Amino acid sequence: MPLVVFIFCWGSCLKKSDPGPAANVYPKSVSFTYKITGISTNRADVLSYKTASGADSTVAGAALPYSVLFNRVVNKNDVLSVGYGTHSNQSVKLEIFVDNKLVKSEQFNATAGAIVYLFE
Repeated sequence: MPLVVFIFCWGSCLKKSDPGPAANVYPKSVSFTYKITGISTNRADVLSYKTASGADSTVAGAALPYSVLFNRVVNKNDVLSVGYGTHSNQSVKLEIFVDNKLVKSEQFNATAGAIVYLFE
């Protein structure tokens, strides 16, 4: 009987392999949002970001805060990026959300800044 209890306990203590969510299965469809917030300014001279097709887009003289939402099918090692530029040092916060989850955020106190998110 003690052997049966030992085998039962040993079997229940084994680490079970959990494949986890399908987060790393590619290609996959995601929604992503870029948020640019001016902490010390209400305008960026230039904003740049990757679009739904993966192309670069530039917006001149954008009022802050600024946000844009896209849906896209991504592959492993695809990137999302967003950046800003101003003529003088400004405090600006950049954020990237994937499926409504914040995945990258940074605040800059400079004339320019950018962040990049890599799908791994």
